[in-house]
Amino acid sequence: MKLQMEIKNITPVLKNIGYAEKGLTRVFKDSFIMEMDKMRDLAKDKLEEASMGYTGKKYWTGRLQEAIASIITKNVPGAIEGVVGVDVGRNPDVEGYAVPVELGHETGIGETDPVPGYFYMERAFLELSPGMLGRITKMLGRVVRTPWGLRNIAKGQWAPRSTPKHLIQ
Repeated sequence: MKLQMEIKNITPVLKNIGYAEKGLTRVFKDSFIMEMDKMRDLAKDKLEEASMGYTGKKYWTGRLQEAIASIITKNVPGAIEGVVGVDVGRNPDVEGYAVPVELGHETGIGETDPVPGYFYMERAFLELSPGMLGRITKMLGRVVRTPWGLRNIAKGQWAPRSTPKHLIQ
């Protein structure tokens, strides 16, 4: 059996592969940011639940919850990094109690039982992290399996404008 293959007009193919790489990178970064935002929102919910459960929200001001943020620290071609949590440098009004609320503390007024930590960041991470890679991969898979191929995903468009509406749904 003889097999033969020729490569002709490779420039358009390479151009499409370049668009696909840009588009998939964009989708990956957008998915990463969405996961960070989900973790931030879940941490806020966990903090409120813990406060209600431990103290009935007796000491609740909402400032610590508002200080929980997801921040992109590095976004360069091929890499993205971020942090989720409370940055006391950006939120100095919560500096005195952000860590004690998370990790627990002594009351300091003669009581022998320490106040347990809420561990809202840890709980949010433990709940979301097992499926994080799968959710990002699923999002990338949705891009790859579009019936019109990878064209224009670098621009954030799922299909060319000329695609009939019934094919996009």
